[in-house]
Amino acid sequence: MKADLHIHSTASDGSLTAERILAESRARGLEVVALTDHETTAGAAAALLKADEYGLRVIPAVELSTHYKGEEIHLLGYYPRGAEHPRLLARLAAARRHKTEMTEWMVGRLAAAGFPLDWPTVAQTAEGETVCKTHIYYAMQRYWPEATKQDWLRVGDSLRKGGRAYSLYEEYGFAEAVELVRETGGLPVLAHPGLIANQALTPELLRCPVGGIEAYYGYWRDGAALVRAFARMGRERSLLRTGGSDYHSSFSHFPIGGVTVPGEAISKLLEFLEDL
Repeated sequence: MKADLHIHSTASDGSLTAERILAESRARGLEVVALTDHETTAGAAAALLKADEYGLRVIPAVELSTHYKGEEIHLLGYYPRGAEHPRLLARLAAARRHKTEMTEWMVGRLAAAGFPLDWPTVAQTAEGETVCKTHIYYAMQRYWPEATKQDWLRVGDSLRKGGRAYSLYEEYGFAEAVELVRETGGLPVLAHPGLIANQALTPELLRCPVGGIEAYYGYWRDGAALVRAFARMGRERSLLRTGGSDYHSSFSHFPIGGVTVPGEAISKLLEFLEDL
């Protein structure tokens, strides 16, 4: 069984519509996919409507940007049938507004530093209800063709922690987000732990009542070792192990289906969701 359990569509900050993701997934021989758009379930809902047409199992899902001890931590929520609980949708709507406001602030900071970007230009690259940091890069690609490699590096540095245009999203803390997913009928999974700057926080985060850890991911430094370490960490804590490409666009390091998720891990996730 082949699956990609971490894909983003145009509903948040991906470059492909839900249907194009399904077509690409089928072409690549996948059987199970999860659309995990940031702070919205619109992509997952659209994919569910077309799942039978493409012969795919679609897991409704969402990715939440949370904070813990000054670090941005991402949480994945997987749902058995649909991620449409009223409380979840209300919280996601508030989070989308907050994220868009913070992105507008980031663009203002970049413009003040001399970068030729403005808010209307960045905002028009978004097809969904949220304007994310990724849309700044889309705007650079489309409307700043003369940008040099150094320009790209300077923008990237500005948007990272400690940079002039960095701000921590504070809509909800990690523990609160875990509770939200659980109380709205989903399975909370710690997303890409290898990207957490302070690795000492990972065991602390796993002491929250998460149900899984994203062990199979395209880590770019010591990749195989990290995958083994996080898979072992999950087994030791009796957590489900998930994984995926985290595909957004041509910027992504891996294509849809480009990260191998063991069949056993996929089966256990599907069995767990069936029992929710």
